Amino acid sequence: MKYDNVYTVSEENSHRFYQLPKELFVGDLYKGLSLNAKVIYSMLLDRKELSRKNNWVDEFGQVFLLFTRENIMGILNISKPTAVKAFKELADSKLIIEERQGLNKPNKIYVCRIKYGGSNFELQEVESFNPNDTEINNTEKNNNPSSRENSFSEKKEHTTTSYFIHDYKSLLKGIDVVDEESERVINVIVGYSEKYRDILQSFHPRINKEQLSKIESMIRYMDYLEMWDWRELIDRYFEDANFGDGNINRFFAGTEEAGVIAGMIID
Repeated sequence: MKYDNVYTVSEENSHRFYQLPKELFVGDLYKGLSLNAKVIYSMLLDRKELSRKNNWVDEFGQVFLLFTRENIMGILNISKPTAVKAFKELADSKLIIEERQGLNKPNKIYVCRIKYGGSNFELQEVESFNPNDTEINNTEKNNNPSSRENSFSEKKEHTTTSYFIHDYKSLLKGIDVVDEESERVINVIVGYSEKYRDILQSFHPRINKEQLSKIESMIRYMDYLEMWDWRELIDRYFEDANFGDGNINRFFAGTEEAGVIAGMIID
């Protein structure tokens, strides 16, 4: 019988999704959480990404969000005691941290990373469900010569210290000088990464220690001269049809031939 409003083989899902980590169901630390707590954690993860894109960060570069019990009650159609209990479960499990902001102000919520593994979390169990996550069969991967070569290349690449320019903590560990200007330096780099992602719809490639040092020196020098607005320079760079692959090293090349800093500030 042909039914109305039923998916056919030619149709793909086009819905928006919340991420609901499997570890919440299989990990020793979290499988005892109520279903409400697990769903709320999933929703907080989603809101955390919105806060990150809007640069809702504290002085340490940590992302926070505002999401009240009343918000959750309305979305999930649950009572206030149920919402309060679920938030307490998440706090007790160290999946969120809340900071009070004062009378009649919503709490700041920091979403914490999941701790993977546990006393009963055997390697064999990890191997058994990894293929479901990746849809890649281990046998296929190991029998493919190009896969082995790629795997070796990836391992070799990570033996050298490198940094994601969207990762505040990683950059803080990599910069040469930690002082009162460090936050400014890192915010410029992270701001560049966000513009790169908005325009090119992907994360910027890692940079190495030498590249990070050169970028840090350029930012400190130009801030010392106090002549330019970084956000304006970055926006102008990506508005130019000659921004190339958008690599941050090209932006900070400092030569007119590269069409970046030196060429832009002479206008």
